[in-house]
Amino acid sequence: MFPTGENARTIYLYKDGKEFPIEIKIIENPNEILVHNSEIFGSNKFVGTDLFECLVQLRLFLEAQSIYVLCNGSRIDVYPSRLIRQMTNGRMAYILKSNTPVSSEFLVNIFDKTDANKVGTVKEQIEFYKNWEQR
Repeated sequence: MFPTGENARTIYLYKDGKEFPIEIKIIENPNEILVHNSEIFGSNKFVGTDLFECLVQLRLFLEAQSIYVLCNGSRIDVYPSRLIRQMTNGRMAYILKSNTPVSSEFLVNIFDKTDANKVGTVKEQIEFYKNWEQR
């Protein structure tokens, strides 16, 4: 377990209809997500250009095991703009609505919990974003 603090938090994984909590530590500069002693897959480090990319790396690792992360950053309809990635180091992203421009009312923390029926694969998320962008 990591010490309690703003950079240590619990996130939930989803597999076979069940939720499993894990503790992660979020590090900025360099950007890393650390998972320590998870019963599901042990300890690991996921690195990226920003925190959103770190989360993508974690998701890709887990998707290979049919495990999904129940957080806003895993929602099919959530993606960060270039500007918000720069301003928040990828910690915040927008909920993308059809025929609606992004605005601060749709801004969410990528690590906050969401429902299993809203998450998808990294590929599905990218496809949704590309379709939204072409609207």
